[in-house]
Amino acid sequence: MFTRFKATREQKKLLKAIKKNPDDSSALAQLGWNAYAEHDEDEASRYFTRAIEARSEAFAATDALYGLALIDLEHKRYAEAREMLRQIIKDSPDFQRRAEVHLALGQANEWLWRTSSWKNEKEKAESDLLQRARDHYQQALERKTEQRDSANFFLGKLLYDSQQQEEAISYLQQVSNSTMLDQVEACEANALLGRYFWTVKQDAAKGREFLEMALKKNPKQNLLADIQRQLGDIAYAQTDDDLATQCYEQALTAYKDVQTEEVLETLVNLSELKYRHHWLKAAIDYAERGLQIPTESKTIPPRLLKILAQSYAGIKDYVNAAAYEQQYFQSTKDPDEKAASLLRLGVNYELQEQVKDAVDAYRKGLKFAKRNLEASKLNAALGRLYLHDGRFNQAINHIKEAVEKAEEDKAHAAAVYRLLGECHTARKETEKAIEAYGKILVDFPETGEEPVAREALKDFRKQFKKELQEIERAQKQEDADLQVKAGDAEEVERLLELIDEILDEKGFFERLKEGLAKTHLSFVARIEELLAKSTDVDDELIENLEEALILSDIGVATSQCIIEHLQESVERKELQDPRQIKFYLKREVQAILQGSEKRLDIEREKPFVILVIGVNGTGKTTTIGKMASKFKAMGKNVLLVAGDTFRAAAIEQLEIWGERAGCEVLKHTSGADPSAVMFDAIQAAKSRNVDVVIADTAGRLHTKKNLMEELKKMVRVIARELPGAPHETLMVVDATTGQNAISQAQLFHEGVGLSGLILTKLDGTAKGGIIVGIANDLNLPVTYIGIGEKVEDLREFHAKEFVDALFED
Repeated sequence: MFTRFKATREQKKLLKAIKKNPDDSSALAQLGWNAYAEHDEDEASRYFTRAIEARSEAFAATDALYGLALIDLEHKRYAEAREMLRQIIKDSPDFQRRAEVHLALGQANEWLWRTSSWKNEKEKAESDLLQRARDHYQQALERKTEQRDSANFFLGKLLYDSQQQEEAISYLQQVSNSTMLDQVEACEANALLGRYFWTVKQDAAKGREFLEMALKKNPKQNLLADIQRQLGDIAYAQTDDDLATQCYEQALTAYKDVQTEEVLETLVNLSELKYRHHWLKAAIDYAERGLQIPTESKTIPPRLLKILAQSYAGIKDYVNAAAYEQQYFQSTKDPDEKAASLLRLGVNYELQEQVKDAVDAYRKGLKFAKRNLEASKLNAALGRLYLHDGRFNQAINHIKEAVEKAEEDKAHAAAVYRLLGECHTARKETEKAIEAYGKILVDFPETGEEPVAREALKDFRKQFKKELQEIERAQKQEDADLQVKAGDAEEVERLLELIDEILDEKGFFERLKEGLAKTHLSFVARIEELLAKSTDVDDELIENLEEALILSDIGVATSQCIIEHLQESVERKELQDPRQIKFYLKREVQAILQGSEKRLDIEREKPFVILVIGVNGTGKTTTIGKMASKFKAMGKNVLLVAGDTFRAAAIEQLEIWGERAGCEVLKHTSGADPSAVMFDAIQAAKSRNVDVVIADTAGRLHTKKNLMEELKKMVRVIARELPGAPHETLMVVDATTGQNAISQAQLFHEGVGLSGLILTKLDGTAKGGIIVGIANDLNLPVTYIGIGEKVEDLREFHAKEFVDALFED
């Protein structure tokens, strides 16, 4: 607590002096300090007492009295210590250690203040003991105590704990980097500064800086726990979940078996973090431990109960999930939370095939729902149950209610419109069903319901075409039994036109056509110009056509293949009119591309791992972000992996896309081993119930052997941790690079085995013909093409659609 005076080296000389003169106060006092320095406080007390009783020298007696006061302070006899120190102040105005006496007197008053009982906080804040402690610390500083840093620390800590933080900070900052304070005081000063900047000023950077400085001072167990908890809070607030989890777990270890509000808060945050990342059993463990800690908090128990209900549901223990959900419903006071709880409870009942209980829960939830979205979800759930039970009138009423309040959540809104379509279909209200499915295609095209709605409309179209054929047959046969009216055919035709209008993808087709405008000018327009000048299909025209094909970046081999087929058609006299050549070329290009379509089957495996590679500047990270957005809209849990650890902004760019898409991003620090990133990604995906993993990689030139070896290592690590993965290895190809793209793809394919290509930047180049060369030369499928910056501008590749857009005027 205080600096010890050095024990004299003349111990024997002092003992001889006392033997010669037993009342030598100076020698007795010095022997007392020697014993005090050696922590023999009983011996020190005896010498100090004899020195005071001898009174042969006034300074020595006062010095001994000061020594006795310090011993009383260390033994928590604060009142006795204070009386001695006050006596020194009163009787010995010239005492050389007066500044240290003020410091000790400040300590005595402070501890009396801290250990006294107070009626209320007001009485405590206005106590004379508090004011005296503060005054004595300031006296010690004004008198330039040798223990100035300790005085600053004691005064700063006293002010902080008495709710005078703003004034306290200046004193604490003076000693933040002090080498004169002992480790305990230095650690506590930085911990207080960290807490102030984080909790009072909301300055996370400064808060973390001081707390980390406190950690370096080897804090004691309880303080270590508090520091780690606060560092966890900072990381939690900044959504650095991995660091937050690490800090909270270290805090729990330091807290040991203590049961306090701080421990409880740590357990709550840990359980929420574990739940968020699908570590459900760990979430349950932390939450159940938290429930064992007594608390007066009204908010913490409901949070724990909610985590337990959702986590048990996640591991399919629906009995426990329902039990905790019921407790949560009782504990929360918020009406919308009650409604959300009853929605989850209803789902639990459904999964236990307790349909009646589920209906009761949903109906009860509607009485509490204040938020539109919650009410919509409850109505949709009821509508779905009534629909499956064949109670179509009740179903339609609830589903319509759901529709009116569904718009703020696109995925939910799409699901509600799908229910509406099913309900209208069941009620034989075909046109309304078509309109409901059409709404999904128009307003919610990126959701998982879009393919369902599209298939439903196609089924209607097949049905109506069949009906139309039956009507036409009956009309031709004049089948009186069918009683066909003219209006029947007209109505079916009208519905067919409505479906065709909805299914028409003209919007994207027009964008694709615009994106391919430069390629069209380079390829098709050049050919049209040649054909316009020709009257016969002769050798000169064929030679010029071959040159035009090569110049359009289709490639030499592919161009020669097309020309050979053309010559064969000419020889067979199937092709004689130059006006037929454009149609012929369109058919040839489409035939080459037809086998290159590939749709990713992400349902095939879980987690489904996609490794994305390519050279620098092709747009890999942007493409990954667009893919993630599409999969997320389908309701998939997507994990993005920042495997490009070398490009300065790659991780940040991926995090931006992750935030836009609502996907988690797994990352290491810049410069880390990308194979280690892949290892952690696969482990995280397997434990967190991830559906799709999309791994970014650093751009690399295909000619750099060491970088290609690194890529092979990444593939090996992924395959070792998840047999069969990566399930897709896609190379992003920049269309503007033309023929160079083919050689790049060939070498990457030889190195790691590509499963498909993504062709980007088609909207900015005249070299879009490269896709034909890639398809013919490499026999690699194309999964996506990109014609712009928006998410919807990345589209699955469809050969017919592409060729139509390329050749259309």
